[in-house]
Amino acid sequence: MFPVNTAWGRIAVLVVAVLVLVGFLLWSRRGASPSFFWGVLAGSGLVLSFDIVWIHWLFGLHHITNAPEDLILEPLFVLTGLVFMWFGIRRERHAR
Repeated sequence: MFPVNTAWGRIAVLVVAVLVLVGFLLWSRRGASPSFFWGVLAGSGLVLSFDIVWIHWLFGLHHITNAPEDLILEPLFVLTGLVFMWFGIRRERHAR
């Protein structure tokens, strides 16, 4: 484990995670079929929103950073996840 004790360190870890997600989304957009991309987008949205609501909020098992910035980051990630799901499902249905 790598201990991260500062707010900037916790934010940096999240930035790397978001960059990996964006990188995978860009790769799937360019390197795979449109259906695959919309599925990845919807699935990523499900994980973003469901994980936070179910594990973080309902059961309190852990939080993103276990620090005050969670009050802003977690609702932001839930909303982002819901938008990803909505957009991915809507675009895939429209493509059919």
